This record gives sequence, structure tokens and C-alpha cells, in this order.
Amino acid sequence: TRSVHAAALAEGDGTILFAREDVGRHNAVDKLVGAALRGGVAREGRFMVVTSRCSYEIIEKAAAADVRTVVAVSAPTSYALERARARRINLYAVARGDGAMAFVGPAASPSGEAAA
Repeated sequence: TRSVHAAALAEGDGTILFAREDVGRHNAVDKLVGAALRGGVAREGRFMVVTSRCSYEIIEKAAAADVRTVVAVSAPTSYALERARARRINLYAVARGDGAMAFVGPAASPSGEAAA
């Protein structure tokens, strides 16, 4: 419909465990985290994918849910980058079928610029 956001929790190999949708990107993440908690699924070693830009709220929700890596289809806000660094969340964005840019984490450029 082009009017719904989604959030998914995935294994390291990309296998999706849970996915939830909502018209609000924050609500989609809340639904995802709730489903994972109710399902008793550990978040360690897994990553969250969001179909929206990555705002600081998405980073804070990931941190609260013990998700250490977030992948977003759109670029992050500057405050999201700041919060990801402070919370030690690996952040990849501008995700496409052929890869994503590393903004925060071990694959990111030491200069703080996004690395492809």
C-alpha cells in the first residue's frame, strides 16, 4: 500500500523470525519486540530491520530490547547516530538488495563517515 512500515527480527544469516507492520514505524517496532518477548525468542545475535528511516527512537527501542544491530532502508538522523554510538548499537542503513552502508559499528569508517 506504500503507507505501512514494517519491522523484522532476523537471524545473522537473514532468516526472518518475526515481522510486524503498522502505519507508524515506532508502532511496528513495538509490535515486533512484543512478539519476540511473548515468543520467548532471545534477541542476542540477531538484528532488527526497519523499512523506515532510523530515528533515535528506533535505536532506543532496539537497545531496550537487547537488539545490538539495526538495519534501516533509509539514512539515519544525526541524533540516531549519536544514540547508536552511546548505546553500542551497530547501525547499517540505506539497505538495498546488494548491501547496506555501515554507519556505526566495526564495519563503519573510523572517520565516522558511512562505509559501503
